[in-house]
Parts: sequence; structure tokens; C-alpha cells
Amino acid sequence: MIAMVRHLFLLCAGLLLFMRALPASGQEVTVRLDPAQGLLQIDQRLSIAVAGDPLFELEPWVEVVEARVDGRDGADRVGVEVARNGRSLRLALPARRPLVLMLRLRGQMPALDSDGDAVSGPEGAYLPGSVAWLPMPGGVSESGGQRGRIRIEVPLPQRAVATGELLAESQDGETYRADFVFDAAGERPSLFAGPYEIAERQAGAIRLRTYFYAELASLAESYLQTAAGYIERFGRQIGPYPFRDFHIVAAPLPVGLGFRN
Repeated sequence: MIAMVRHLFLLCAGLLLFMRALPASGQEVTVRLDPAQGLLQIDQRLSIAVAGDPLFELEPWVEVVEARVDGRDGADRVGVEVARNGRSLRLALPARRPLVLMLRLRGQMPALDSDGDAVSGPEGAYLPGSVAWLPMPGGVSESGGQRGRIRIEVPLPQRAVATGELLAESQDGETYRADFVFDAAGERPSLFAGPYEIAERQAGAIRLRTYFYAELASLAESYLQTAAGYIERFGRQIGPYPFRDFHIVAAPLPVGLGFRN
């Protein structure tokens, strides 16, 4: 057991992000998050294929700064009227379909010591898919699976991870960036950020990762080895692990959660 671990670390129950490979199409999201300040900025670009004005859900603490629709053949963009009623958000869109909708959002996240389901502070941030921090209407994308790509940008030493397949990551002197593909046919992606140290190893074709706080970084290899052993064991018993990534993440809430995406 890990008696020395502070309450922010979730591992005995395991916070596991199960990642599945999905091609990117239909939706593109850029999230700029400053956990210490609780500041959230989102640029979202999504295809609307069905007729009518889609109804979104959006948390009251998230503001719609701008809503526009691409003109035909990439011509001038057209502003969109936004009507809000509590968590409900309706956009008055042109009748033609399909069309591309672009949203710019801004929010001040609830503090870690609040009762909010999405929280943020110097220790990190948690944006669960069950919370309407990102508009996700029905009928987004063309026929077939609804897929999206999300880029997360956080100021160093913060790092971020989301449900989905990790495509790429980079950092300069001030900012860490990570790109993921997620399944937009389900719930919103869940997002985690914190001043993590990242450790990684391969288990065959599967990438294993830990996102741990500095005082727990020495435990990373043990957890990676244990996770690899379980994946191999259950692979023999019930079949190969069907995802490309397996991530174990510390997060600023005293619960254990599992995600498959």
C-alpha cells in the first residue's frame, strides 16, 4: 500500500485511460488550460450534417465568445446567433447542410476545494466527459463514426492527458502540447492536467505511461511493470488488449475512475 501518498493521487483503485486508435475527422478542438489560474479557452471546429438548429449543453461557467459558420467554398464566415437558457445552448444556423461550425469558448473553472465536478488549481485540473465543458450535439460529423482531434496546451511544468489515442506531444520553453484522437460519438473526452513527470515503456505494441507527481515518480517503473504483467496475463485468458495505449494518471480528486475510448 502507499500510505505516504497524498490524497490527490489516485491509483489503488486506479485511474486508467484506455486508448483506442481512431482516425481524426469531423471535429477539431484546441484547449488552452492554465490549471493554477483555472482559465479555460477552447476553439472548436465541427461539422454539422443534420437539418435544424442543434441543441447543445454547456456549463454556465463556460462563455461563448464567438460562434461562426464557414461560408461556401471557404468564403467569408457568417456570425451565428446564440440563445442560452441555463445549460441549454441553441444556435441559429443556416439551412444548408453540411456546414462547418466554429466556436470560441472561455471559462473560469471551479476551484479544487469547490463542489464542482470539473475543478482546477495549482495541483492540476480535471474536466470529466460527464460535465458539459465542451459542446457536443447529436448529428455531428458525416455518416459513420463521429471522430475528433483534440490538442491540449498547458503552461509548463503542467502536462496534460485526455481520453483518446495519443498522436503527438511537444514542448517549448513555456508550453506543453499533446494531441489526441477521441470518439465523439460517445461522451466528451475527459481531460487531466498536473505538474506531472511522465514515464513510459512498451509492452509489445502497447504504450504504457504513468503521469505522476514528482514525489511519486520513483514508483513509476513498478506500476508500469505491474500493468504490463496484467495486460499479458489477461491477454492470455480473455484475448489481446484491444487498445494502443494504457495510461495511469494522478488527478486532483480522491476517487478512482476507469475510461475506455
